[in-house]
Amino acid sequence: MRDLLLILAACCLLFVLGCSDQATSPSTEPAAAADDTAMPESVQELLDSYALPRADLPEGVSIVGPTELPPYLYDTAYDAYVVTIIWGSLCNSITPTGAGVDWSGTASVPTPARVMSRLTIGFEPGQDWLLPIFSSNSIAWVSWTSFDFDGVSFWIFQKHDETSVEPQELTFSTDPFTKSWTFKQLERFCAFYLIDDVGAVAIHARKIRNYVCPWGVIVGEWIKADATGREGRIEGWWLAHQDDPVTDAIASLKGLMVGRFWTNDDGTGEFEGSLSGVFTDQVLAEFEGRWHYDDPTLCPMCGQGHGVFEGVYRSLEDNTTTGTIRGEFGENGTFYDVVALPLRGTWHQDCPNLADVAPNIAE
Repeated sequence: MRDLLLILAACCLLFVLGCSDQATSPSTEPAAAADDTAMPESVQELLDSYALPRADLPEGVSIVGPTELPPYLYDTAYDAYVVTIIWGSLCNSITPTGAGVDWSGTASVPTPARVMSRLTIGFEPGQDWLLPIFSSNSIAWVSWTSFDFDGVSFWIFQKHDETSVEPQELTFSTDPFTKSWTFKQLERFCAFYLIDDVGAVAIHARKIRNYVCPWGVIVGEWIKADATGREGRIEGWWLAHQDDPVTDAIASLKGLMVGRFWTNDDGTGEFEGSLSGVFTDQVLAEFEGRWHYDDPTLCPMCGQGHGVFEGVYRSLEDNTTTGTIRGEFGENGTFYDVVALPLRGTWHQDCPNLADVAPNIAE
């Protein structure tokens, strides 16, 4: 995030002058390394710029591909929270010290609550990365900072009828700083922790309101170019829920979807495509996202027979209607020579007022 040095320099000046009058949400729990401090205005703006959900993300952000399909933000059976945490040199000397700080760590919640990573912030190739983890209640990363900062944005989902004997809290754990916050705090929370003269941690969290938004289903085929399944095309139909007409702006998106999928050199899968009308070839929307195979059979003669995809779409008619798509293709145990895999999924339009999860919540 070297391109944000001016912001960081301004942050430093604001902190030294004590110019931020935006008090953070109080925390009665003791911190492991520091107590929360008045949030510098520029750090607040930095947190706001990364808050989810939003389409206009700044540079230095990577969208995390799907490893497990989370509940939808619109599923009223869950309480959902969106959290952004950044760490590193948020407010120190503008002269690089050359000394790196190891911020490798985890963010975890008690089972059966789930945490799903969505963005990495300022991660540099070969230096910072998310670690593979086989648990739905934590994420882990490797992070080194030296006169810069890293961070993650993620969702927390807690089903209403699921309880845990453990404290209902989020725990951020690294060598420089460890801290826990209750789910109640995360409903509307913003805090800044100055650890020493070279490090700080800032957190921005909000409980997401559940809205019933327009949605529907996707049916079609995931067609592999050959048995390896590394690339191919997507063909399907974009339908309203139960194939009933819908009356809002998404109605025009009911139509034919076509696209392609491929595998990058680093092994990640991506897809893209467009949606056109039923009776015309007018392009109504474009979509893109990530995919991967997850066939657990590990049958050498069966090949990759099942996978999942997740992405976003944007209407070209008004350029403001956006939403998410996700689903699965194939069946576990499908033989390698089957190239046309059945595809099924759903689309959800973003509610206009979902953007209110990302205001300056320190006011």
